[in-house]
Amino acid sequence: MDTYIKQPARKKYKKAYKSKSLPVYPIFQSQEVEIRGQRFVMVGQYLLPHSPFFSRFDLLDQQLTSINHEAGKEVYEILARLQVMPLMQKLKAPLEAQKGMEIENIQNEIDEVLVGHSNITRMVLALEQLSDYAVSLRGKPILEECDHEPFQEKWQAFWTLYEERSSYLRRMSPQFVEKKSLFQEATQAEQKLFSALLEEAWVLNQLFTCLAPSEEAQFNTIDELIEWSYKLGRINPGDELDVALTKFEWISYKPLKLLLLFFYWIVMPLILIIFVIEFTFEVLLFPAIVLFLYRPMYNQFVKRLQLQKSAKVERINQERLKEIEFDQPNLSEQMPSPDTKSSKKQASQQESKELFSVNGTVLNYALMAFYFTFASLILTLFFGFTNGWGNTETKVTLIVTIILGVFSICLPYLRLSVRKITLQDDGLLLGKFKVYAKLINEVIWDKESGQITIKHADHDVDTSLIINKAMRKQTEEELRNWIDVVDVPYREGKKK
Repeated sequence: MDTYIKQPARKKYKKAYKSKSLPVYPIFQSQEVEIRGQRFVMVGQYLLPHSPFFSRFDLLDQQLTSINHEAGKEVYEILARLQVMPLMQKLKAPLEAQKGMEIENIQNEIDEVLVGHSNITRMVLALEQLSDYAVSLRGKPILEECDHEPFQEKWQAFWTLYEERSSYLRRMSPQFVEKKSLFQEATQAEQKLFSALLEEAWVLNQLFTCLAPSEEAQFNTIDELIEWSYKLGRINPGDELDVALTKFEWISYKPLKLLLLFFYWIVMPLILIIFVIEFTFEVLLFPAIVLFLYRPMYNQFVKRLQLQKSAKVERINQERLKEIEFDQPNLSEQMPSPDTKSSKKQASQQESKELFSVNGTVLNYALMAFYFTFASLILTLFFGFTNGWGNTETKVTLIVTIILGVFSICLPYLRLSVRKITLQDDGLLLGKFKVYAKLINEVIWDKESGQITIKHADHDVDTSLIINKAMRKQTEEELRNWIDVVDVPYREGKKK
Protein backbone atom coordinates (compact mmCIF):
# COMPACT_ATOMS: atom_id res chain seq x y z
CA MET A 1 0.00 0.00 0.00
CA ASP A 2 1.45 3.32 -1.12
CA THR A 3 1.06 5.77 1.74
CA TYR A 4 1.58 9.53 1.92
CA ILE A 5 2.98 9.51 5.47
CA LYS A 6 6.14 7.38 5.57
CA GLN A 7 8.34 9.29 8.02
CA PRO A 8 9.28 7.29 11.15
CA ALA A 9 8.37 9.25 14.27
CA ARG A 10 11.14 11.35 15.77
CA LYS A 11 12.25 10.43 19.26
CA LYS A 12 10.17 13.05 21.10
CA TYR A 13 6.96 12.13 19.25
CA LYS A 14 7.61 8.41 19.64
CA LYS A 15 8.07 8.89 23.36
CA ALA A 16 4.86 10.93 23.65
CA TYR A 17 2.86 8.28 21.76
CA LYS A 18 4.56 5.13 23.07
CA SER A 19 2.05 4.46 25.88
CA LYS A 20 -0.75 4.34 23.27
CA SER A 21 1.13 2.26 20.71
CA LEU A 22 1.33 -1.41 19.78
CA PRO A 23 5.00 -2.48 20.01
CA VAL A 24 4.82 -4.81 16.98
CA TYR A 25 4.05 -1.89 14.65
CA PRO A 26 6.35 1.01 13.72
CA ILE A 27 5.28 4.54 14.73
CA PHE A 28 5.06 7.22 12.04
CA GLN A 29 4.56 10.97 12.11
CA SER A 30 3.13 13.44 9.63
CA GLN A 31 4.54 16.75 8.54
CA GLU A 32 3.87 19.65 10.85
CA VAL A 33 0.65 21.45 9.93
CA GLU A 34 0.34 25.13 10.69
CA ILE A 35 -3.11 26.51 11.51
CA ARG A 36 -3.65 30.03 12.81
CA GLY A 37 0.00 30.35 13.78
CA GLN A 38 0.20 27.05 15.71
CA ARG A 39 1.85 23.84 14.52
CA PHE A 40 0.48 20.33 15.00
CA VAL A 41 1.67 16.80 14.22
CA MET A 42 -0.22 13.54 13.74
CA VAL A 43 1.49 10.46 15.22
CA GLY A 44 0.12 6.98 14.68
CA GLN A 45 0.36 3.44 13.34
CA TYR A 46 -0.93 1.58 10.28
CA LEU A 47 -2.79 -1.40 11.78
CA LEU A 48 -4.95 -2.22 8.73
CA PRO A 49 -2.67 -3.27 5.84
CA HIS A 50 -5.19 -2.27 3.16
CA SER A 51 -5.77 1.27 4.46
CA PRO A 52 -3.67 4.42 3.86
CA PHE A 53 -5.10 5.91 7.08
CA PHE A 54 -3.60 5.51 10.53
CA SER A 55 -5.84 3.00 12.33
CA ARG A 56 -4.90 4.48 15.71
CA PHE A 57 -3.35 7.93 16.12
CA ASP A 58 -3.13 11.10 18.17
CA LEU A 59 -2.70 14.76 17.25
CA LEU A 60 -0.12 16.71 19.24
CA ASP A 61 0.91 20.34 19.58
CA GLN A 62 4.48 21.57 20.00
CA GLN A 63 4.29 20.86 23.75
CA LEU A 64 3.49 17.20 22.90
CA THR A 65 -0.03 17.60 24.32
CA SER A 66 -3.11 16.09 22.69
CA ILE A 67 -5.12 18.83 21.02
CA ASN A 68 -8.90 19.25 21.28
CA HIS A 69 -11.27 17.75 18.74
CA GLU A 70 -12.16 20.99 17.01
CA ALA A 71 -8.53 21.62 16.05
CA GLY A 72 -7.87 17.90 15.68
CA LYS A 73 -10.53 17.43 13.00
CA GLU A 74 -9.21 20.42 11.06
CA VAL A 75 -5.65 19.07 11.06
CA TYR A 76 -6.74 15.51 10.36
CA GLU A 77 -8.88 16.48 7.37
CA ILE A 78 -5.87 18.03 5.63
CA LEU A 79 -3.56 15.09 6.34
CA ALA A 80 -6.17 12.40 5.60
CA ARG A 81 -6.97 13.95 2.23
CA LEU A 82 -3.26 13.90 1.42
CA GLN A 83 -3.12 10.23 2.52
CA VAL A 84 -5.89 9.42 0.01
CA MET A 85 -4.07 10.99 -2.96
CA PRO A 86 -1.87 7.98 -3.97
CA LEU A 87 -5.09 5.97 -4.48
CA MET A 88 -7.03 8.80 -6.13
CA GLN A 89 -4.29 9.26 -8.74
CA LYS A 90 -5.29 5.87 -10.22
CA LEU A 91 -8.52 7.47 -11.49
CA LYS A 92 -6.54 9.59 -13.93
CA ALA A 93 -5.89 6.86 -16.56
CA PRO A 94 -9.52 5.67 -17.06
CA LEU A 95 -10.80 9.26 -17.03
CA GLU A 96 -8.20 10.37 -19.54
CA ALA A 97 -9.10 7.45 -21.82
CA GLN A 98 -12.66 8.83 -22.10
CA LYS A 99 -11.69 12.34 -23.20
CA GLY A 100 -13.20 13.28 -26.55
CA MET A 101 -15.20 10.05 -26.97
CA GLU A 102 -18.61 10.11 -28.68
CA ILE A 103 -21.30 8.55 -26.48
CA GLU A 104 -24.55 9.28 -28.28
CA ASN A 105 -25.23 5.67 -29.42
CA ILE A 106 -24.90 4.10 -25.97
CA GLN A 107 -25.98 6.89 -23.67
CA ASN A 108 -29.49 5.45 -23.18
CA GLU A 109 -28.10 2.16 -21.84
CA ILE A 110 -26.01 3.64 -19.03
CA ASP A 111 -27.38 7.16 -18.89
CA GLU A 112 -26.97 7.71 -15.15
CA VAL A 113 -23.39 6.48 -15.15
CA LEU A 114 -22.47 8.97 -17.82
CA VAL A 115 -23.72 11.97 -15.84
CA GLY A 116 -21.06 14.62 -16.23
CA HIS A 117 -19.38 12.94 -19.23
CA SER A 118 -19.27 16.32 -20.97
CA ASN A 119 -17.10 17.49 -18.04
CA ILE A 120 -14.49 14.72 -18.44
CA THR A 121 -11.83 17.12 -19.69
CA ARG A 122 -12.42 19.43 -16.74
CA MET A 123 -12.35 16.46 -14.33
CA VAL A 124 -9.03 15.23 -15.70
CA LEU A 125 -7.54 18.73 -15.46
CA ALA A 126 -8.81 19.19 -11.89
CA LEU A 127 -7.43 15.78 -10.85
CA GLU A 128 -4.05 16.52 -12.46
CA GLN A 129 -3.81 19.86 -10.65
CA LEU A 130 -4.81 18.24 -7.35
CA SER A 131 -2.36 15.31 -7.75
CA ASP A 132 0.57 17.48 -8.85
CA TYR A 133 0.03 19.86 -5.97
CA ALA A 134 -0.20 17.01 -3.43
CA VAL A 135 3.09 15.59 -4.75
CA SER A 136 4.72 19.01 -4.38
CA LEU A 137 3.76 19.05 -0.68
CA ARG A 138 5.41 15.70 0.13
CA GLY A 139 8.91 17.01 0.65
CA LYS A 140 7.94 19.94 2.87
CA PRO A 141 8.65 19.48 6.61
CA ILE A 142 6.00 22.08 7.48
CA LEU A 143 2.66 22.61 5.75
CA GLU A 144 1.99 26.27 6.25
CA GLU A 145 -1.43 27.78 5.65
CA CYS A 146 -0.27 29.04 2.26
CA ASP A 147 0.48 25.36 1.41
CA HIS A 148 -2.59 23.49 2.60
CA GLU A 149 -5.27 26.08 1.80
CA PRO A 150 -4.70 25.82 -1.98
CA PHE A 151 -4.73 22.01 -1.63
CA GLN A 152 -8.13 22.15 0.10
CA GLU A 153 -9.46 24.41 -2.67
CA LYS A 154 -8.22 22.02 -5.38
CA TRP A 155 -9.75 19.07 -3.51
CA GLN A 156 -13.14 20.79 -3.40
CA ALA A 157 -12.87 21.78 -7.08
CA PHE A 158 -12.32 18.17 -8.19
CA TRP A 159 -15.01 16.60 -6.03
CA THR A 160 -17.55 19.25 -6.98
CA LEU A 161 -17.13 18.05 -10.56
CA TYR A 162 -16.78 14.34 -9.81
CA GLU A 163 -18.95 13.50 -6.79
CA GLU A 164 -22.25 12.93 -8.62
CA ARG A 165 -20.56 10.80 -11.25
CA SER A 166 -18.71 8.75 -8.62
CA SER A 167 -21.97 8.10 -6.77
CA TYR A 168 -23.64 6.74 -9.92
CA LEU A 169 -20.60 4.69 -10.88
CA ARG A 170 -20.43 2.98 -7.50
CA ARG A 171 -24.12 2.13 -7.61
CA MET A 172 -24.16 1.00 -11.22
CA SER A 173 -20.84 -0.84 -11.45
CA PRO A 174 -22.30 -4.25 -10.41
CA GLN A 175 -24.62 -3.99 -13.44
CA PHE A 176 -21.82 -3.30 -15.90
CA VAL A 177 -21.06 -6.97 -16.44
CA GLU A 178 -24.75 -7.69 -17.10
CA LYS A 179 -24.83 -4.85 -19.65
CA LYS A 180 -21.70 -6.04 -21.41
CA SER A 181 -23.74 -8.06 -23.91
CA LEU A 182 -25.26 -4.80 -25.18
CA PHE A 183 -21.81 -3.78 -26.45
CA GLN A 184 -20.87 -6.91 -28.37
CA GLU A 185 -21.97 -5.31 -31.65
CA ALA A 186 -20.84 -1.80 -30.69
CA THR A 187 -18.16 0.05 -32.56
CA GLN A 188 -14.54 -0.12 -31.49
CA ALA A 189 -14.76 3.39 -30.02
CA GLU A 190 -17.85 2.46 -28.00
CA GLN A 191 -16.21 -0.69 -26.69
CA LYS A 192 -13.16 1.36 -25.71
CA LEU A 193 -15.42 3.73 -23.77
CA PHE A 194 -17.14 0.83 -22.04
CA SER A 195 -13.76 -0.66 -21.02
CA ALA A 196 -12.65 2.71 -19.65
CA LEU A 197 -15.90 2.99 -17.65
CA LEU A 198 -15.36 -0.49 -16.24
CA GLU A 199 -11.82 0.41 -15.17
CA GLU A 200 -12.99 3.69 -13.65
CA ALA A 201 -15.73 1.93 -11.67
CA TRP A 202 -13.27 -0.74 -10.50
CA VAL A 203 -10.69 1.87 -9.35
CA LEU A 204 -13.40 3.84 -7.58
CA ASN A 205 -14.71 0.80 -5.71
CA GLN A 206 -11.17 -0.23 -4.80
CA LEU A 207 -10.63 3.28 -3.46
CA PHE A 208 -13.65 3.05 -1.15
CA THR A 209 -12.84 -0.54 -0.16
CA CYS A 210 -9.28 0.37 0.87
CA LEU A 211 -10.41 3.40 2.84
CA ALA A 212 -13.33 1.70 4.63
CA PRO A 213 -12.62 0.95 8.32
CA SER A 214 -14.23 -2.50 7.96
CA GLU A 215 -15.44 -4.81 5.20
CA GLU A 216 -19.12 -4.29 6.08
CA ALA A 217 -19.02 -0.49 6.15
CA GLN A 218 -20.66 1.48 3.32
CA PHE A 219 -20.09 5.19 2.75
CA ASN A 220 -21.26 7.70 0.17
CA THR A 221 -18.32 10.09 -0.08
CA ILE A 222 -14.58 10.19 0.61
CA ASP A 223 -15.03 13.02 3.12
CA GLU A 224 -17.57 10.85 4.96
CA LEU A 225 -14.93 8.12 5.17
CA ILE A 226 -12.35 10.59 6.44
CA GLU A 227 -14.75 11.81 9.13
CA TRP A 228 -15.37 8.25 10.28
CA SER A 229 -11.70 7.32 10.23
CA TYR A 230 -11.12 10.19 12.65
CA LYS A 231 -13.90 9.02 14.97
CA LEU A 232 -12.66 5.42 14.99
CA GLY A 233 -8.92 6.03 15.09
CA ARG A 234 -8.35 9.03 17.36
CA ILE A 235 -7.02 8.01 20.76
CA ASN A 236 -8.33 10.45 23.33
CA PRO A 237 -6.41 11.51 26.45
CA GLY A 238 -7.20 9.05 29.24
CA ASP A 239 -8.57 6.39 26.88
CA GLU A 240 -7.57 2.79 27.41
CA LEU A 241 -5.92 1.28 24.33
CA ASP A 242 -8.61 -0.88 22.70
CA VAL A 243 -6.08 -3.02 20.81
CA ALA A 244 -3.16 -4.27 22.88
CA LEU A 245 -0.97 -7.32 23.25
CA THR A 246 -2.39 -9.88 25.62
CA LYS A 247 -0.27 -10.96 28.57
CA PHE A 248 0.59 -14.20 26.74
CA GLU A 249 1.56 -12.31 23.56
CA TRP A 250 3.63 -9.81 25.51
CA ILE A 251 5.69 -12.41 27.40
CA SER A 252 6.24 -14.22 24.08
CA TYR A 253 7.21 -11.11 22.11
CA LYS A 254 9.34 -9.15 24.57
CA PRO A 255 12.08 -11.76 25.23
CA LEU A 256 12.37 -12.50 21.49
CA LYS A 257 12.75 -8.80 20.73
CA LEU A 258 15.32 -8.23 23.51
CA LEU A 259 17.31 -11.27 22.38
CA LEU A 260 17.44 -9.94 18.82
CA LEU A 261 18.55 -6.47 20.00
CA PHE A 262 21.19 -8.05 22.28
CA PHE A 263 22.55 -9.95 19.30
CA TYR A 264 22.65 -6.92 16.96
CA TRP A 265 24.08 -4.38 19.40
CA ILE A 266 26.37 -6.51 21.61
CA VAL A 267 27.11 -9.96 20.19
CA MET A 268 27.53 -8.98 16.54
CA PRO A 269 30.10 -6.19 17.20
CA LEU A 270 32.12 -8.53 19.46
CA ILE A 271 32.09 -11.29 16.83
CA LEU A 272 33.23 -8.87 14.13
CA ILE A 273 36.09 -7.67 16.34
CA ILE A 274 37.17 -11.28 17.01
CA PHE A 275 36.95 -12.06 13.29
CA VAL A 276 39.13 -9.07 12.36
CA ILE A 277 41.74 -9.92 15.03
CA GLU A 278 41.94 -13.71 14.57
CA PHE A 279 40.55 -13.98 11.01
CA THR A 280 38.79 -17.26 11.76
CA PHE A 281 35.54 -18.12 10.00
CA GLU A 282 34.32 -20.32 12.86
CA VAL A 283 33.14 -17.29 14.80
CA LEU A 284 30.77 -16.43 11.93
CA LEU A 285 28.74 -19.60 12.42
CA PHE A 286 26.71 -18.20 15.30
CA PRO A 287 25.60 -15.02 13.48
CA ALA A 288 24.79 -17.16 10.43
CA ILE A 289 22.47 -19.32 12.54
CA VAL A 290 20.81 -16.22 14.00
CA LEU A 291 20.34 -14.57 10.61
CA PHE A 292 19.12 -17.65 8.73
CA LEU A 293 17.11 -19.37 11.47
CA TYR A 294 16.25 -17.05 14.35
CA ARG A 295 15.55 -13.84 12.40
CA PRO A 296 13.08 -15.46 9.93
CA MET A 297 11.25 -17.12 12.85
CA TYR A 298 11.10 -13.79 14.70
CA ASN A 299 9.83 -11.95 11.60
CA GLN A 300 7.13 -14.57 11.08
CA PHE A 301 6.05 -14.30 14.71
CA VAL A 302 5.78 -10.49 14.48
CA LYS A 303 3.85 -10.75 11.20
CA ARG A 304 1.36 -13.10 12.84
CA LEU A 305 0.88 -10.73 15.76
CA GLN A 306 0.36 -7.82 13.37
CA LEU A 307 -2.30 -9.61 11.36
CA GLN A 308 -4.00 -10.81 14.53
CA LYS A 309 -4.26 -7.22 15.74
CA SER A 310 -5.40 -6.02 12.30
CA ALA A 311 -8.27 -8.50 12.45
CA LYS A 312 -9.16 -7.31 15.94
CA VAL A 313 -9.13 -3.64 14.85
CA GLU A 314 -11.51 -4.45 12.01
CA ARG A 315 -13.81 -6.35 14.37
CA ILE A 316 -13.85 -3.42 16.83
CA ASN A 317 -14.61 -1.04 13.97
CA GLN A 318 -17.50 -3.24 12.82
CA GLU A 319 -19.00 -3.31 16.30
CA ARG A 320 -18.78 0.46 16.66
CA LEU A 321 -20.18 1.07 13.18
CA LYS A 322 -23.26 -1.01 14.04
CA GLU A 323 -24.33 1.72 16.45
CA ILE A 324 -25.68 3.83 13.59
CA GLU A 325 -27.84 3.28 10.50
CA PHE A 326 -25.88 3.66 7.28
CA ASP A 327 -28.84 4.34 5.04
CA GLN A 328 -29.54 7.72 6.65
CA PRO A 329 -28.69 10.81 4.58
CA ASN A 330 -26.56 12.53 7.22
CA LEU A 331 -24.22 10.17 9.01
CA SER A 332 -22.37 12.87 10.86
CA GLU A 333 -25.42 13.69 13.00
CA GLN A 334 -25.58 10.08 14.22
CA MET A 335 -21.92 9.66 15.05
CA PRO A 336 -21.08 8.89 18.68
CA SER A 337 -19.23 11.71 20.36
CA PRO A 338 -15.46 11.25 20.25
CA ASP A 339 -15.29 12.50 23.82
CA THR A 340 -17.08 9.40 25.11
CA LYS A 341 -15.09 6.21 25.61
CA SER A 342 -18.00 3.82 26.12
CA SER A 343 -18.50 2.62 22.54
CA LYS A 344 -14.79 1.99 21.92
CA LYS A 345 -14.33 0.20 25.23
CA GLN A 346 -17.51 -1.85 24.83
CA ALA A 347 -16.52 -3.01 21.35
CA SER A 348 -13.01 -3.97 22.41
CA GLN A 349 -14.20 -5.89 25.45
CA GLN A 350 -16.82 -8.01 23.67
CA GLU A 351 -16.07 -11.64 24.38
CA SER A 352 -15.95 -14.25 21.64
CA LYS A 353 -18.52 -17.02 22.13
CA GLU A 354 -17.01 -20.44 22.79
CA LEU A 355 -18.65 -23.23 20.75
CA PHE A 356 -16.45 -26.27 21.44
CA SER A 357 -13.03 -27.16 22.81
CA VAL A 358 -10.86 -30.27 22.64
CA ASN A 359 -7.24 -31.17 23.37
CA GLY A 360 -4.88 -32.11 20.55
CA THR A 361 -1.23 -32.98 20.04
CA VAL A 362 0.55 -30.26 18.06
CA LEU A 363 2.81 -31.77 15.40
CA ASN A 364 4.51 -28.45 14.64
CA TYR A 365 6.56 -28.55 17.83
CA ALA A 366 8.29 -31.76 16.74
CA LEU A 367 9.01 -30.20 13.34
CA MET A 368 10.55 -27.15 14.99
CA ALA A 369 12.69 -29.37 17.21
CA PHE A 370 13.82 -31.21 14.07
CA TYR A 371 15.00 -27.95 12.49
CA PHE A 372 17.13 -27.20 15.55
CA THR A 373 18.47 -30.77 15.47
CA PHE A 374 19.40 -30.34 11.82
CA ALA A 375 21.15 -27.00 12.52
CA SER A 376 23.08 -28.63 15.39
CA LEU A 377 24.04 -31.54 13.11
CA ILE A 378 25.44 -29.17 10.47
CA LEU A 379 27.45 -27.42 13.19
CA THR A 380 28.76 -30.78 14.46
CA LEU A 381 29.85 -31.84 10.96
CA PHE A 382 31.58 -28.51 10.43
CA PHE A 383 33.56 -28.79 13.67
CA GLY A 384 34.28 -32.47 13.00
CA PHE A 385 35.79 -31.91 9.55
CA THR A 386 37.67 -28.72 10.47
CA ASN A 387 38.89 -29.37 14.03
CA GLY A 388 38.75 -33.15 14.19
CA TRP A 389 36.24 -35.52 15.82
CA GLY A 390 38.14 -35.58 19.10
CA ASN A 391 37.92 -31.81 19.51
CA THR A 392 35.97 -30.53 22.55
CA GLU A 393 33.70 -28.31 20.44
CA THR A 394 32.86 -31.28 18.19
CA LYS A 395 32.04 -33.50 21.17
CA VAL A 396 29.82 -30.84 22.78
CA THR A 397 27.83 -30.16 19.59
CA LEU A 398 27.51 -33.92 18.95
CA ILE A 399 26.03 -34.46 22.42
CA VAL A 400 23.65 -31.52 21.89
CA THR A 401 22.61 -32.98 18.51
CA ILE A 402 21.86 -36.40 20.03
CA ILE A 403 19.82 -34.83 22.85
CA LEU A 404 17.86 -32.69 20.39
CA GLY A 405 17.28 -35.71 18.12
CA VAL A 406 15.88 -37.85 20.96
CA PHE A 407 13.78 -34.91 22.15
CA SER A 408 12.36 -34.44 18.60
CA ILE A 409 11.29 -38.09 18.46
CA CYS A 410 9.72 -38.09 21.93
CA LEU A 411 8.10 -34.64 21.78
CA PRO A 412 4.79 -35.69 20.10
CA TYR A 413 4.19 -38.15 22.96
CA LEU A 414 4.90 -35.67 25.74
CA ARG A 415 2.32 -33.54 27.53
CA LEU A 416 4.35 -30.54 26.40
CA SER A 417 2.88 -30.93 22.89
CA VAL A 418 -0.75 -31.04 24.03
CA ARG A 419 -2.75 -27.86 23.36
CA LYS A 420 -6.42 -27.07 23.65
CA ILE A 421 -8.12 -25.96 20.44
CA THR A 422 -11.20 -23.83 21.14
CA LEU A 423 -13.70 -23.12 18.36
CA GLN A 424 -15.29 -19.67 18.68
CA ASP A 425 -17.89 -17.71 16.73
CA ASP A 426 -15.23 -15.47 15.16
CA GLY A 427 -12.29 -17.89 14.84
CA LEU A 428 -10.44 -20.23 17.18
CA LEU A 429 -7.90 -20.37 19.98
CA LEU A 430 -4.77 -22.51 19.77
CA GLY A 431 -3.92 -22.64 23.43
CA LYS A 432 -4.04 -18.91 24.22
CA PHE A 433 -3.19 -17.75 20.70
CA LYS A 434 -6.14 -16.23 18.82
CA VAL A 435 -6.66 -17.00 15.11
CA TYR A 436 -9.46 -14.98 13.52
CA ALA A 437 -11.58 -16.63 10.82
CA LYS A 438 -10.48 -14.15 8.16
CA LEU A 439 -6.88 -15.27 8.71
CA ILE A 440 -7.68 -18.93 7.95
CA ASN A 441 -7.37 -20.04 4.32
CA GLU A 442 -8.64 -23.58 4.85
CA VAL A 443 -9.39 -26.21 7.49
CA ILE A 444 -8.76 -29.89 6.64
CA TRP A 445 -10.10 -32.81 8.67
CA ASP A 446 -8.59 -36.30 8.19
CA LYS A 447 -10.99 -38.90 9.63
CA GLU A 448 -8.50 -41.77 9.57
CA SER A 449 -5.74 -40.11 11.57
CA GLY A 450 -7.92 -37.60 13.47
CA GLN A 451 -5.72 -34.78 12.24
CA ILE A 452 -6.90 -31.16 11.95
CA THR A 453 -4.80 -28.99 9.64
CA ILE A 454 -5.22 -25.22 9.66
CA LYS A 455 -3.84 -23.31 6.68
CA HIS A 456 -3.08 -19.74 7.73
CA ALA A 457 -3.41 -16.61 5.60
CA ASP A 458 -0.71 -14.77 7.54
CA HIS A 459 2.11 -17.31 7.18
CA ASP A 460 3.08 -20.39 5.17
CA VAL A 461 3.47 -22.90 8.01
CA ASP A 462 0.30 -24.95 8.60
CA THR A 463 -0.79 -25.87 12.12
CA SER A 464 -1.54 -29.59 12.55
CA LEU A 465 -3.07 -31.30 15.59
CA ILE A 466 -3.95 -34.95 16.28
CA ILE A 467 -7.19 -35.45 18.21
CA ASN A 468 -7.57 -38.33 20.70
CA LYS A 469 -9.59 -41.27 19.30
CA ALA A 470 -12.31 -40.96 21.94
CA MET A 471 -13.10 -37.38 20.87
CA ARG A 472 -12.81 -37.69 17.07
CA LYS A 473 -16.48 -38.32 16.25
CA GLN A 474 -17.71 -35.39 18.35
CA THR A 475 -14.90 -33.19 17.04
CA GLU A 476 -15.95 -33.93 13.45
CA GLU A 477 -19.56 -32.93 14.15
CA GLU A 478 -18.59 -29.78 16.03
CA LEU A 479 -16.09 -28.85 13.35
CA ARG A 480 -18.79 -28.95 10.66
CA ASN A 481 -21.13 -26.82 12.79
CA TRP A 482 -18.32 -24.32 13.41
CA ILE A 483 -17.54 -24.07 9.69
CA ASP A 484 -21.16 -23.01 9.06
CA VAL A 485 -20.80 -20.24 11.65
CA VAL A 486 -17.44 -18.74 10.60
CA ASP A 487 -17.71 -19.49 6.85
CA VAL A 488 -14.16 -20.80 6.39
CA PRO A 489 -13.17 -23.11 3.47
CA TYR A 490 -13.33 -26.71 4.70
CA ARG A 491 -12.65 -30.14 3.25
CA GLU A 492 -12.21 -33.68 4.50
CA GLY A 493 -9.35 -35.91 3.45
CA LYS A 494 -5.58 -36.01 3.45
CA LYS A 495 -3.48 -32.86 3.52
CA LYS A 496 -2.17 -32.14 0.04
